[in-house]
Amino acid sequence: MINQFNIEYPIWTLLLPIAVGVLYALLLYFKNRKNKLSAPWTVLLFVLRFSSTALIALLLLAPFIKTTKKHIQKPRLIVAVDNSKSMIYSSDSTFLTKNLTSDLTELEDALSNKYEIDRLLFGKSVKPLDSVNFNEDGSDYSKLFAYVNEHYQTNEIEAMILVGDGIFNRGTDPVYASSNISFPVFSVVVGDTVKKPDLKINDISYNSLVYLNENMPIEVNFTANGLKNQAMTINIFMGRDLQKSRKITIDKNELNKTERFDLKANTPGKHRLRIELQIDTEEANKANNYKSVFTDVLDARQKILILANSPHPDVSALRQAISGFKNYEVDIAYPGDKNITLNTYSLVVLHQLPSIKYSIPNILSEINKQKMPVLAIIGEQTKLNAAFRFFGKTGYNSAMRSFENSMATFNQNFPLFNIDDIDITLMETLPPLKTPLGNYKNVDPSNVLAWQQINSIKTNFPLIYFTEQEERKSCIVLGEGLWLWRNYNFLEKSNFNSFDNLIGKTVQYLMAKADKRYFRIKNKGEFNSTDKIELQAELYNKSYEPIKGAEIGLKVTNEKGETFDYVFNSLGNSYKLELNKRTPGVYKYVAKTTYNNEAFTEKGEFVIVKRNLEAQQLKANYNLLFKIAERNNGGMFQLENIMTIKEALNENEVKSRISYSQTYSGLNNIPLILVFIILLLTAEWVLRKYLGSY
Repeated sequence: MINQFNIEYPIWTLLLPIAVGVLYALLLYFKNRKNKLSAPWTVLLFVLRFSSTALIALLLLAPFIKTTKKHIQKPRLIVAVDNSKSMIYSSDSTFLTKNLTSDLTELEDALSNKYEIDRLLFGKSVKPLDSVNFNEDGSDYSKLFAYVNEHYQTNEIEAMILVGDGIFNRGTDPVYASSNISFPVFSVVVGDTVKKPDLKINDISYNSLVYLNENMPIEVNFTANGLKNQAMTINIFMGRDLQKSRKITIDKNELNKTERFDLKANTPGKHRLRIELQIDTEEANKANNYKSVFTDVLDARQKILILANSPHPDVSALRQAISGFKNYEVDIAYPGDKNITLNTYSLVVLHQLPSIKYSIPNILSEINKQKMPVLAIIGEQTKLNAAFRFFGKTGYNSAMRSFENSMATFNQNFPLFNIDDIDITLMETLPPLKTPLGNYKNVDPSNVLAWQQINSIKTNFPLIYFTEQEERKSCIVLGEGLWLWRNYNFLEKSNFNSFDNLIGKTVQYLMAKADKRYFRIKNKGEFNSTDKIELQAELYNKSYEPIKGAEIGLKVTNEKGETFDYVFNSLGNSYKLELNKRTPGVYKYVAKTTYNNEAFTEKGEFVIVKRNLEAQQLKANYNLLFKIAERNNGGMFQLENIMTIKEALNENEVKSRISYSQTYSGLNNIPLILVFIILLLTAEWVLRKYLGSY
């Protein structure tokens, strides 16, 4: 530690306090004729007064002491341990935990004089290592390296000791992720690399959405290792009921096979399908022999009517795009058709209607009466003034009937629904539509999905525009020729995805109804067994103002018919409830409350799934850990040889980090100086009093 005296003024200013002290003391003791003291006492009192006055004057110059401290920091060593379940699935957990803890402690004790050691646990997340319990449901090596880069300086770490089995099921490739670090990595491998007899479900292919009384195909892909000539059984349960069972003889030592089953969707609602693989042979891991998936059986599709002025390629393109979504059923009709019953449909697509030939006043009146959403395609056959009067809010005005070719410029900030999965670059090169020329006033830009681009000039005229009036949503496409868009999409991409997604999202938005319920229960619908199972309730009065302080009860029923009662907690304007359920399955609930003597009831369901990623692969991946060590100039070691890491670390030249810190302290903040000044003044006063100078 080095202390230096400093002052902000030139060094010669230090003479000023001395001069002030000398002058003041001279005037008081040598120029004062009343002073009758002897020479020795006068000199002593002179020195005391000079010292106190000079020090006080010096403090007025605000001098300070600069203290420089030297810090020597030992190089830092990171010890990171994989805390995931796969570490013990094929090992004796007690043996591994005991030996790993003791071996790491022994190694750290041997290195503690030379290194500053930080211990980390990683799995789904990274945290300081307190105790190892191997209870994480995933292994993310990339998150470990990202954590180290974020929390430590580049030159702070000397090396990392990485303890794991090399099995990862989250994040990016660990070898690639480790390329961002600049210190050696010494891998300590744990786990078993010997293939043991194992039967495992790899994947389940199924439809998450099916319709009542439809066929429900399920494909089960599985592998069987080391089980040649053994008999196995595949069982499929819906809820607690066995639906299908099939016996298979394993004819290879390493078998990978897919079996298809056809079930019948007989009951609407959410259902759990549990697939189980059974075999009499003993396996090291049975956790990967079963898997549950969930499907939603709907009792009916939403029906959509395409009402067209006349046959047109657009009609076919729209029907094919909408029919590609399983939950929609499409009918086509024309104004001349009899018995068009609108009340059976959820959406009407008006293609070039009302037209010059068909003004369809009764149909338009019925649409308004039922507040049905409408997707309108405006074309050369459309009766423009009648159409725009019906839809309103388009601001269209034209004195002449003329059409122009317009390409699309999409609104990247369109707020009504997400367009991220639509190839906007492709869509803006689509062939032009025939659009009506005219002026458009008072157009709300936030409701415009695409603008017209005429002769390579981007205009403020809408091409695809959404409106809402009297609780009825509409989308107006100001141009015909959509069939060219769909064909162009296929020519460029060999699929119809962008066009079909555009039409599908438009239809979905139009048919989405505003939630007008006074009592609502919100939940994600599907929870992982490791997630927080949380439901939220909302209660409103007739003016849709939130009601606080109500008592809301919830009854939950599981697949076994067991019921559990809960009460929501009131939090601000809403109510929340965290359930303690973790068992996978389908849960139905009924929520009830009362307000102003009026009873409210809300029913629903949710599912809890268990994704046991750690049980899917049990063979340790030593090659991965070797590549990480090799890429980062380290080495790979067995757990029983962990102490040899000390020798490997000693081969590297280790340098302690030296840093300096400086602190500044004003003399007026040093208590001893202030005390010294007071002592000088006190001593002078006491002597003068004693000598009778006062």
